[in-house]
Amino acid sequence: MAKKDSNLDDPIKCVIEVVKAAFEGKSQAEIAEKPVIEKKNLMEYEGKMRVVGMDAFNEPTYIVTVSFYLSAKAQASHLSCGAFVFYLKQAGAEDLLKSLGYREAEEENEPSMLKGCGEFCKTLVQKFIASLREKGYVELLASPPEAYRNSVPFGIDFSLDQFELGRTIFSLKGSKTMVVDITMGFIPRSK
Repeated sequence: MAKKDSNLDDPIKCVIEVVKAAFEGKSQAEIAEKPVIEKKNLMEYEGKMRVVGMDAFNEPTYIVTVSFYLSAKAQASHLSCGAFVFYLKQAGAEDLLKSLGYREAEEENEPSMLKGCGEFCKTLVQKFIASLREKGYVELLASPPEAYRNSVPFGIDFSLDQFELGRTIFSLKGSKTMVVDITMGFIPRSK
């Protein structure tokens, strides 16, 4: 029998906190509206979480994925306790990344865009882990961010006892611009 899905409330709150904090004081990039939160069934195939940009945006999308682990041994065995997926709509992504300080990002140079998205996501994930820790959870290990355009060919590690993810939709200048999906299995509390 499958375990009950974990409570995604704290992880979703942490996502909102860290994304909003990343944009504070950035005059060119301001989160104009309250984020929209949805719970969705995740897609799994052959033990990996499937990630497709069309699920977040009906247009070209940059995607960055990170899996979480409770220990180095679990990471080596691909026994993930959760996953973080960052989607950024391609239209306007260059300007957004530059406003966040990623000056090398150039729309005509896809590797530079993927690198900028990956670096931004890495910052979000580090702050997400710290925010969870402040809420009393143990510190998680994160996989290096992997950046893609439109789809993730082989899927990503996630907690196999999870069937649901929390989706947070962020709008900038009145337009849906970023989406963060989070799924999380059991995470122990710090002692």
